[in-house]
Amino acid sequence: MKITLISLNNFSVKKVSNYLQDLSNQLDQNFEVVFCLQRLSKSFEVMKEINSFAADDLKNKIKIVYFSKSVTCSEMYLQALNVASGNYSVVLNSDASFKKDFVTKVLSIIKKTKADLIEYRPRLFGVSKYKPNSRLQTKVPLDIAQHKLIFAYSFPFLFNKIVKTDLAKEVKVRKFKDDLDNKFLIELNYFLLLLSKKYYYYDETLTKEYVSEHYIFDFQKFRLSFKNIKAYLKEFNLDFEEEFQYAKYFFYKLFSIALVSDIHPYYKLKNKAFDTDLKISHSMEQFNKLFKFLEALEKSKNFDKFLEENKYMLHPIQETKNLKKKLHKLKIHKLFQEI
Repeated sequence: MKITLISLNNFSVKKVSNYLQDLSNQLDQNFEVVFCLQRLSKSFEVMKEINSFAADDLKNKIKIVYFSKSVTCSEMYLQALNVASGNYSVVLNSDASFKKDFVTKVLSIIKKTKADLIEYRPRLFGVSKYKPNSRLQTKVPLDIAQHKLIFAYSFPFLFNKIVKTDLAKEVKVRKFKDDLDNKFLIELNYFLLLLSKKYYYYDETLTKEYVSEHYIFDFQKFRLSFKNIKAYLKEFNLDFEEEFQYAKYFFYKLFSIALVSDIHPYYKLKNKAFDTDLKISHSMEQFNKLFKFLEALEKSKNFDKFLEENKYMLHPIQETKNLKKKLHKLKIHKLFQEI
């Protein structure tokens, strides 16, 4: 049994070096790592650092997929699968944090559950700090077609999923329209969930995903992802409407607003003048667009119907309480402590 680790973010020589050292210190060495490198100014230095470990501590464990032009993270992930030889694959970026027993735990969970897709509790660190509550409990692997709540409550990220490699390769035939963020890969995440026959949730954090101060939030592209997922459900006549609506509104109203307020804190956006820095200007624009969208959403009949009729809104948990609150009453800075 072997796992393939896929690193999509490899921009910092120092972080790649630390990552390689952490891998060489793993208690269980039954893994390989695939680095996806784009044609960037630091790629040559990063490649030199990777090759130094490939010749020594991690001999025969490293593979590199090089892209001569800029590509999306979806494309990088799918191309990495072309060279993956592990039984299971995990996105583990070079800026992530993990302990020396990471591979040991992953292999143990795989052997215990034999699930197609295993999800573990995610965590964000850096400019955004998210240590979520449990949203699912599973004692045995479950069939998502029979337990649709998995779609509603699964976290909307790919980086906290351990996926059977053969299953992941099945999505390669689909063209992904997003040129999205480098963290969440929402479309791939939900497509893989829908392809899975056996799903298992492991209620422990195995890695922490880093969110940089340079992360650029683009809500319109997130909306596009959910539109594509909805089209996929319709195309294949998959009845997950209530689950899809719940997952979508959780992401729109709670996760997105918490994330963007972490990246550029809400009080600064509202109360302080900014300089002309383009990234800050972009973030202000995205924050304002998101706020206007959510204000319009709250006035819509579709959202009222969702609040009143969606079966997942009947559960008296903190995230449903927050979904029911008006936007101006949400404690935005504390959202990541409550969901």
